Amino acid sequence: MPLVDAATLITSKHFFVQPHDPAADHAALAQLCDWCNQFSPLVSLDLPDSLYFDLAGVTHLYGDEPALTTYVARAIHAKGYRPRLAIADTPSAAWAAAHFSDSPLTIVPPSAPQALFHLPVAALRLPKATLKKLDRLGIHHIQQLADLPRASLPSRIGKETLDRLDYLTGNKLETICNFNRPPTFEQKWLLEHATAHWETIKHIVRTLLERLARQLQRHGHGTHKLAIRFDCAKKQTMSIKIGLYRVSSHPEHFVRLAEMQLDSVRLPSAVECVTVVAGDTEPLEQRQHSLFMHDNRADSREFADLVERLSSRLNADRVVRALPVDDWQSEKAFRYRSLTQDKTEAGRVSEAKLSGHARQDSSLINASSFHCRPLRMFFPPQPIDVSTVPDGSPARFHFQGEQRIANYWGPERLETAWWRGACVKRDYYRVETETASRFWLFRRLDDDHWFLQGCFD
Repeated sequence: MPLVDAATLITSKHFFVQPHDPAADHAALAQLCDWCNQFSPLVSLDLPDSLYFDLAGVTHLYGDEPALTTYVARAIHAKGYRPRLAIADTPSAAWAAAHFSDSPLTIVPPSAPQALFHLPVAALRLPKATLKKLDRLGIHHIQQLADLPRASLPSRIGKETLDRLDYLTGNKLETICNFNRPPTFEQKWLLEHATAHWETIKHIVRTLLERLARQLQRHGHGTHKLAIRFDCAKKQTMSIKIGLYRVSSHPEHFVRLAEMQLDSVRLPSAVECVTVVAGDTEPLEQRQHSLFMHDNRADSREFADLVERLSSRLNADRVVRALPVDDWQSEKAFRYRSLTQDKTEAGRVSEAKLSGHARQDSSLINASSFHCRPLRMFFPPQPIDVSTVPDGSPARFHFQGEQRIANYWGPERLETAWWRGACVKRDYYRVETETASRFWLFRRLDDDHWFLQGCFD
């Protein structure tokens, strides 16, 4: 339902609208899952909105199941959530009771799965296509599905439907996996006495970076980003951010990049605590060494080292790449992105090409697959004098002397979107001169002025 229509149906004065952010929801649910380990040694995350607890050997610590359910509900409610809890013999039964029961706190009787057969078939977590098929057959509740002969169901509505029913009743074993929160790669040094001695501070940073590198290596991870935070006296803080072009866990590499930036740092006061954090981590790629084939990974590492040194010396936003953008206006059909601070998919593709492991990337293909475009572009476009024939197509123009046109292709009319302000309307021509040079011209439709946009060198 559109938001405008929904707003007309809401009579409450307290109407709050916020854009949906699935990534933020996932992060919040993961944080809650980690916090719920106090209630059970095994807590599983089920996106987008559910948690599973294994209560084997836990219930007696709280008295009984109703007491446990009430205690957990109050604790989660105190954190700002409105939970719906259910206890059952199987995870599927608990999920169905929590999502479809009338009460927010439900305890399904042991060994009595028929207690949930009055729920709709949606409680079985079936695909939408299967639910539509069951609706057309007039099957709306689990009891109706359970009463059908099992032998004919797989051929009619699929084997998954029977599996879901068996998971609910416990006829098939369903397991839950414990949620393992990703490790936090962080090292901290709390000083007993604040110090402004620069050599001491640099020694602490080097030591912490070496510890961080060893921690990453133990987990088989590398990082694209490093952050060094200095907590100084009088509650003053200062941070240094280091971006890496390719994932790494080498301590010498970390130290070398950090020292390049530490030389230009001016701390506000004496340092009380130093913290180094690795962000944007990912598993390190392991490759088998090649004996006979040429391996250009050494060239890739040298290029990555160059990019990282330049970013540390000049600042990350000054070492950039140009990425194509899906835009009809040529002057705006690209954007600059940092090589180290912004590890986009396009950046990973560029790195893969350098190391000989390139693959297709749809964003680059789409942006470059518009009609033929010149590699050399003029920004801004160069105004030129053009002589035209009666139908309006160019015949000759002046650019580094008179250029007589032998062939042309066009016009190709390009217009910008209305929501971007003043509309830009142009007729583009690809032209070939008598000297076999090719150019990209356009006529501005507002005033019929001609411009040179690019050359096909």
